[in-house]
Amino acid sequence: MLKIEETNNQFWILNRLPLGIFVLNSNYEVLFWNKVMRDWSGIHESDIVGDNLLKRFPEADKPKFIRRISTIFEGGPPAIFSSHLHRNFIEMKTSSGQVRLHNTTVTALTLPEMKGQHLALITIQDVTELNTRIVEYRKVKDQVVDELKKRKEIEKRLRKEKRFISLLLDSARVLIVLLDKEARIIIFNRACEELTGYDSREIEGKKMLDFLISINEQKTIASYFMQDMLDMPEEHEAYWIARDGEQRLISWSNSLVYDEIGRPEFVLSTGVDITDQRMMQEKIRHMAMHDELTGLANRNLLQERLTQNMALADRYSKKLGILFMDLNGFKKINDQFGHRVGDLLLQEVASRITKIVRASDTVARFGGDEFVVVLPEIKSVDDAISVSDKISCDLARPFEIAEGCVIGVSIGISVYPDDGKCAEDIIQQADKAMYKAKNPDSCGYHHI
Repeated sequence: MLKIEETNNQFWILNRLPLGIFVLNSNYEVLFWNKVMRDWSGIHESDIVGDNLLKRFPEADKPKFIRRISTIFEGGPPAIFSSHLHRNFIEMKTSSGQVRLHNTTVTALTLPEMKGQHLALITIQDVTELNTRIVEYRKVKDQVVDELKKRKEIEKRLRKEKRFISLLLDSARVLIVLLDKEARIIIFNRACEELTGYDSREIEGKKMLDFLISINEQKTIASYFMQDMLDMPEEHEAYWIARDGEQRLISWSNSLVYDEIGRPEFVLSTGVDITDQRMMQEKIRHMAMHDELTGLANRNLLQERLTQNMALADRYSKKLGILFMDLNGFKKINDQFGHRVGDLLLQEVASRITKIVRASDTVARFGGDEFVVVLPEIKSVDDAISVSDKISCDLARPFEIAEGCVIGVSIGISVYPDDGKCAEDIIQQADKAMYKAKNPDSCGYHHI
């Protein structure tokens, strides 16, 4: 059995990655337990190295895990256990007592002295909070500097160690890249290769800015490498461009590596692809702020835009117009032709209104067949009346959705700050005016 000091020396770089990592032999004995695992589990490496993992974590002793891991000891392909699909491989809790959700990757690791036998390298990525950046990946300075100091005296050992480190870095399921002060690529691990489509052998020594960074971000990224990389942020987000042109958003954690006299020489960056996560966040936000049927702003976004425009009106002493609209005859169309035609009609109404107003105006579906338009920076109520007249005329034209599909619209008008001092007041005033507009003697719109 390897001593703890020997395993820590052999796997030292695994203590510098912001991932929970440990190594098992085929008897499920723990050979290495990194600092992140110590922090997450509360178990010190001296208390678990040499012990059987399944006795410490009985929840891992299940056929769905054991069957997959047993193939790893035979050199089989990587196994991935998602906490959402398989529950947790081993259960750990955060400092607040919450069960830590994590994805577990198990890969085969073959060391030169093991003569064909395989160990299992287990990598655990915390996904408890998807929007958090990879943290606690710092303080790599002393270990790396010590290794770089000795490179001229022990080149043979360094070459062997580099091969070993590359093996470990390739086993990690995160992006790892080592860059010099000119942004030239020194190390480009397998995860980087799989993401970008570039082979490390063809790009090591080339400048990352020349082909991986988009033109829009090149100036910003280049500034990080000026003045001995003193402006290198600890964390940043940037797009990488793959060989096929696809752009992926990466969240990076950066750590400077210093030379023997304390000057920054390299930057070691660990990245996570957050493209899908960010797209999902934007999609969720869009759904929360927009009407599903018409794509217009919903009440949430209407309130947000109205508050912003009122603040601007106050600052610059401007007026703000509100048009509250209710479709006349919509229920009849819905009853006569069915809900499908009714939905198509609402979509066409939304399209016609949007084409009439300015890009700076907000068109919202208030509910059912009611719509609201926010008109910022108007000079007087006459501007709101002019827009109302255009909308009324355009919506009076027949809709080609179904034969005889004709509707009208009643529009109530209010002006901020003349007709109210808060968003609720001017909406209510426009709503009241809309009911006045339904009077047969009205021209289709009314300012209360």
